[in-house]
Amino acid sequence: MTTLDERQLQTLHQRLDDSERTLRAEIHASERHRADESYANLAGASPDEGDEANADLFVDVDHALIGLKLTELRAVERALQRMRVDSYGQCADCDMPIDYARLLVRPTAERCAHCQQRHERYYATMPRSSL
Repeated sequence: MTTLDERQLQTLHQRLDDSERTLRAEIHASERHRADESYANLAGASPDEGDEANADLFVDVDHALIGLKLTELRAVERALQRMRVDSYGQCADCDMPIDYARLLVRPTAERCAHCQQRHERYYATMPRSSL
């Protein structure tokens, strides 16, 4: 049901492919760097509580950044899958076409702008579970 023409689809497909390659390279580089950088090196030779806290923070930030990139990579993979099954560019909520301009800015968009705003408002007010 997509209203995108072939040229638009090719442009968006290329952007998604580029994003996928970049994200995979960044994730692999981050993992290699993390594997090469031991906790002992981060904390120092004779760590005190402050050194250990800093090392923990560095490790946590690295994990969070890799997590964000993995989330982004999954979104790219889902968009490519929607292209394969010919549902790309169709809003997941209302089934209306997603504007090409929106897809150019965010090729992984799953919803039209209207439904995305509604989705964000709804989930912004949802209580979050805590430990």
